[in-house]
Amino acid sequence: IFKLDNIKGLFFLTTLPNTIDNIINNLSIRNITLFTSIKLKILNILEKHSLDTVNLLAYAARLTTCG
Repeated sequence: IFKLDNIKGLFFLTTLPNTIDNIINNLSIRNITLFTSIKLKILNILEKHSLDTVNLLAYAARLTTCG
C-alpha cells in the first residue's frame, strides 16, 4: 500500500505538526498529494519552523522531574 506515491504523500501530511496546518490545507486544496511533489517543499518549511523543545512545558516538566 505504501508503494503508491499518493498514499505516501497523504500519510506524510498527516504526520506533520499542527503548526503548519495552513500549508497542509493549501497543498490539499490544490490536490498536491504525491509524496514526490511535496517532500522537498515540506522539509524546507519544517527546517524554518522547527519546534524549540527546550521551552515547551511538557519537556520542561520532564526535565525537572527526571534530572
